[in-house]
Order: sequence, then structure tokens, then C-alpha cells
Amino acid sequence: MDEKKYRRILAVSDIHGQKKHFLKVLEQSQYDPSQDLLIIAGDSLDRGEDNIGSFELCQNLHKRCYFPERQSCTNAGRQS
Repeated sequence: MDEKKYRRILAVSDIHGQKKHFLKVLEQSQYDPSQDLLIIAGDSLDRGEDNIGSFELCQNLHKRCYFPERQSCTNAGRQS
């Protein structure tokens, strides 16, 4: 990965299906998919109020991405 291609690299984890909180984080960070790399990793969709909405948000962020290599949406499962 060539980090010089990005304005910033933003990493988010432990969203836990909390779509509203995740949107607030994106807003507060002034996330710009045309300039920033967004990495979503770990416990994205469990225990939350809006697991489906969180999943759909990840999908929509990926679709709106200007450069597919600049965005990753994963759901790492809980480990025992």
C-alpha cells in the first residue's frame, strides 16, 4: 500500500451494529472517500441496534468509493 496516495488512513473497529454512532464518527472525522482510505475491521455487526443498517452502510460506502482500492469493508467475527 502506498500511503502517499491518501490524505489520511482512517481505521474503525468495534462498530457493533451501532450505525448512528458510526455515522457520527465519519462526520466528525470529515471522511472524504475521494481522498481518504477507510478500513473497517472487527466486530462490525454484533449486539447492535441496527446490524442490517450498519451492513448496508458499509456496502454503500464501498459503492460510493471513488477508488475501490481505497476502501475496505470487512466483518471479522468474534474469536473464542
